Amino acid sequence: MDNLWLFDSDTVSEHNLNRLPLSTGMVGRQKSVALARTICELRPTCGVTALGNWSASTADSYALHNSVDWIAVGTDTWRSRREVYAWAASVDGVRYVELAAEGEYGSVTGVPADFVTPDEANPGYASVPVHVGPCVLAASVAAYHILHDHPAPDAVIRMGWKREGGLDARILA
Repeated sequence: MDNLWLFDSDTVSEHNLNRLPLSTGMVGRQKSVALARTICELRPTCGVTALGNWSASTADSYALHNSVDWIAVGTDTWRSRREVYAWAASVDGVRYVELAAEGEYGSVTGVPADFVTPDEANPGYASVPVHVGPCVLAASVAAYHILHDHPAPDAVIRMGWKREGGLDARILA
């Protein structure tokens, strides 16, 4: 990838450090800015633009439709996931992949999953506890689809750990 566009106006909290490769010095900074800085340190030739909340008008003002092949979404709200999906679907050649994690399960899909956080108006770590394992699983599967330019399925790929032990992986229709 030559260029990344990061949209996230949330700030880094200590609760995020178990699943984001950020130092404690990043706590309190905007997530997109903190991740952009880390990516630039690891991949100096990668262009990274950090922005706040996603909006179709912001995407259009930066002419993302001319420079984006994939859009990977990991937002907390169903409303925002549907908004990003609608924009991607309106642009020829832009593929959508959604990755999510909740508790001990991660998921990947090519359409907005129909789950809603317990408190849709106040999403985030406080309302949906997340463990690092499902985050890594979901991110790995999403990265596979992007790196191999293979569309994510419309069904939900759900991966996690059973209470009695062992990996639980399935495709939900």
